[in-house]
Amino acid sequence: MPCPESALAFIPLTLSVFWSSLAFVLTGGVLVGTVLTLLFLLALGSVVLGREKTKVVETSHITAG
Repeated sequence: MPCPESALAFIPLTLSVFWSSLAFVLTGGVLVGTVLTLLFLLALGSVVLGREKTKVVETSHITAG
């Protein structure tokens, strides 16, 4: 189940007197965890894959003639 659906699944629990605090914590944890995971994966991908280094090609400036 994707993250938005997981967070929305806790809404009925927030209406309960006994489970409301747990539902708020779970909803916040699911949403924050998803955002942090996306940011971490993007950062990890950029570190692992990196940018390809371009090679500098030296050309000679000798002209024919």
